[in-house]
Amino acid sequence: MAEDRIHLQIVTMGGTVLDRMVSYVNIPLENGSIGVLANHMPLLAAVADGSVKYRYEDDKEDYVCVGIGLVEIANNEVRILPRTAEPADKIDIIRAESARTRAKERLQKHYQDTDPERIKESLRRAEARLRTRRLYEEHTGGGRA
Repeated sequence: MAEDRIHLQIVTMGGTVLDRMVSYVNIPLENGSIGVLANHMPLLAAVADGSVKYRYEDDKEDYVCVGIGLVEIANNEVRILPRTAEPADKIDIIRAESARTRAKERLQKHYQDTDPERIKESLRRAEARLRTRRLYEEHTGGGRA
């Protein structure tokens, strides 16, 4: 039913990554995650690196990996404004694994010319991308045609 739907938008500086009607969305926040159904109370919150899960067309589910940013919820509209966003089926696993390995190596070697916080951010992003892709593959049975 239309009254049970939420308008979900994920928009980065590069443009709109997702714009669709959904029945449910789960968003990673700084201190956990939040599930949103129709008629959710208004909210403005900080988004963390992680997986946005959304349900559409009855029981179909999909995922988008997002970077840090903001989410605004009001009037059955959820607008997520992350630094980065990548649909799960577009995530390059080899590239994400390589980024995770590089970040771990840099943290262990304690390079003087690198900022450990930036390295930790890179590691969190890589792990979020891998987690999102894994969730997608578990849910879809390995991907879509």
